Amino acid sequence: MNVLVTGGAGFIGHNIALHLKRLGYGVTAFDSLKRATEFACRRLASCSIPIIKGDVLNSRSIKKRRCSYPRSCLHKR
Repeated sequence: MNVLVTGGAGFIGHNIALHLKRLGYGVTAFDSLKRATEFACRRLASCSIPIIKGDVLNSRSIKKRRCSYPRSCLHKR
């Protein structure tokens, strides 16, 4: 199952993404990268988790990137 983690390059989001990857899920991180840390981005890259730059508040941003048609989406606010 593919999971889209919004805010995936932030502290909580990247830890959730890494945990889901360890559990065997296909994971994509979706983040505006405004507050992302280099550490989080490196950890995601080291586990082959793609990061898609976009803003969840912009529907065109999500539609444009299509995000591999996830079956589930996690969003922390």
